[in-house]
Amino acid sequence: MKKLMTLAPLLLLLGGIYFLRPPFLGGNVTYVMVSGHSMEPTMYTGDLALAWRQDGYAVGDVVAFRAEEGERSGMVIHRVIGGNGQEGYRMQGDNNGWEDPWQPTQEQVLGKALVFIPRLGAVFGYLQSPVRLAVAVGLFFGYISLAGAFLAKSGGGSRERRRRLRERRMQRRGGLASWRSA
Repeated sequence: MKKLMTLAPLLLLLGGIYFLRPPFLGGNVTYVMVSGHSMEPTMYTGDLALAWRQDGYAVGDVVAFRAEEGERSGMVIHRVIGGNGQEGYRMQGDNNGWEDPWQPTQEQVLGKALVFIPRLGAVFGYLQSPVRLAVAVGLFFGYISLAGAFLAKSGGGSRERRRRLRERRMQRRGGLASWRSA
């Protein structure tokens, strides 16, 4: 049981990595850093949205797609207001009074935004530099290693640690012999 508790954080991390893989790693989650005001008050600049690929999208879904025409090409995250996957979805930002010029088809839609994390997109934007990303990953794994070493050194489980603390308190009070015999 003690080994399982030590491995639990690692297994949770690996499971999270597996289920949250982006498409270039074989997954189906697209990470979208929100930029602009078109989706306010639902999302703000610097927010992070996680979008999962679906078989189809309905009116009201917030989806990420690639806009390929004109000066404003790139990734867009807006709400579906009509249309279908074959002929193209009609799109509009929540804060816009007009319909988008783009009508992405099912193949152009990257996914439905199911998770919104305020301001985390700004952190990912900061980490886009390879050096910053390497430092952040190194610090993360260093922290995990130190936490694992601390748990191993301290006896690992909290039950064992509580027992030792109880014994120390009883020794200080002079009641260890009576406590152990009880």
